[in-house]
Amino acid sequence: MAGFVYVMSNPGFDGRVKIGKTIKDPTTDRVQKLNSTTSVPEPFKVEYYCYVDDFDQLESTVHRLLQHARPNRNREFFSVDLVDAVRTIQETANELGGIKFEEFYFDPALLIADLDTETNIQESAEFKKDNFERTTNIDDLITSFPNAFRVIEYNSTAKNYLDQVANVPGKATEEFLAFLEKEPNVSEYHLRAILNEPTFARHIKPFNDIISNYFFGLCLKIGPQISLDFKTDLELLQPTITPKKIFTNLCLKHNLLVDEFDIEGAVFVQKVASNISSLTYVSLKEVQYLCAELGLTIYDNYLGYHIYADGKSLYNGISGNILLKLMQEGLSVKVLVAAKERQEQKNIAAKERQEQKNMAPSIRDLSVLEQKGRASIQHNDNLQTSNKPKIIFISVFIIGLLYLLLKVT
Repeated sequence: MAGFVYVMSNPGFDGRVKIGKTIKDPTTDRVQKLNSTTSVPEPFKVEYYCYVDDFDQLESTVHRLLQHARPNRNREFFSVDLVDAVRTIQETANELGGIKFEEFYFDPALLIADLDTETNIQESAEFKKDNFERTTNIDDLITSFPNAFRVIEYNSTAKNYLDQVANVPGKATEEFLAFLEKEPNVSEYHLRAILNEPTFARHIKPFNDIISNYFFGLCLKIGPQISLDFKTDLELLQPTITPKKIFTNLCLKHNLLVDEFDIEGAVFVQKVASNISSLTYVSLKEVQYLCAELGLTIYDNYLGYHIYADGKSLYNGISGNILLKLMQEGLSVKVLVAAKERQEQKNIAAKERQEQKNMAPSIRDLSVLEQKGRASIQHNDNLQTSNKPKIIFISVFIIGLLYLLLKVT
C-alpha cells in the first residue's frame, strides 16, 4: 500500500527521532495529532518524509535495521542521528523499488558531508560494544538453556513471561529458563498456574494490589531502568502518590508518550480485569477505583455489588462473577442496563419453571384420581356382567314359585 514514511524530531526527547508511517500528509495530520496531547514536553517537527509504493514494508525494514538503536521495541523512537535515519530510509527504499518523491526540512547537504568525526567514531564504538554485549549475553543463555529456548519458540505463555521478566533486575531470567530447561513438556495451562505461584509471580507482580502490578507490567515492557524506578518510587511514596501518577511522571522522565499507554478509561479497565481470575481476591477499594474510571460508583453487601451512575441505581445485587465478566468484555452503563435486563428475564423464566414444577404434583394427582375413577366404573361394569346369570336364575325361580302357589290355591 502506498504512503508516507517520515522522520520527526522533538527537542524534549533527548536526541531521539521518531520514524513512522502514515497515509496522510505527515506535515499536517500526523504531526498535529502528536502535538495535540498534553504529555508531549515540546512540539514534534517533521524533518523528512518520502512517498513510496509499499510504506508498510519500508517502515518495518527500517525498524529492523535500526533495532539496535531502539530503546523500546514497542515504540517508534530511535537513538540515531537524523542523517543516519534518513540515509537508512533512502537506501532501503531504493532496494525496495525506489522513492516516488521526498521532502527535506533540514539541510540535505548534511547527507553528503563527512560524518567521520571523533565524536561519531566514539559513539559508534560505544554503540557496537553495547550491542555486542547484549548479543553475547543472549548467546550465553541459549548455550546454557537450549531446551528452554525451544519451548519458548512454541509456547506463547513462556514467551510472554520471558519478555517481561527479561527487564527484571537480578537473576529472574535465569531462574525461569532453568525451570523450562528441566520441564520442557510443561503445558501452557500448567505453566500459567506455575507462573502465578510466588516463586515466579514475585518477579512480575511484586505488589499486593492489581493496579500497581498493572503499571509495573507496563514498565517491564518498556525497559529495566523504568521498571526499577517505578518499583523504588512506589515503595517509597505509596499510598500518598498513586501508581498512575508515578508511571506518568516516569514516562516524562524517560521521554515516553503517556498517551501511547492504556492507563485510563474503558480499555484500561478491560486490560486490568483480564489479569483477574476472581473478584474474591480483589479488594472493594480496587473495584471502586476501576469503576470510577467509567464514571460508576459501586458498593457491596451480602446480596452482591450495587452499581450507580449519576446517583441512579443501575444494578442491585450483581454477582462478582458477572461483574468481572462484564469488566473483561468492556463495562459501561449501556452494558450494565443490558445485563440487568437479561438477568431479570432469567429470573422470570426461573420463577415460571418453579411454578410449573410446584403445579406438577397436583396435575399428577388429578390424573391418578381420573384413572381410579375409570377403574371403579370398569369394576362395577364387570360386577354387573358377572352377576347377570344369577339374577336371571333367581327371577325364574321366584316366578315359578309364585305359579305353583297360585295353582294350589
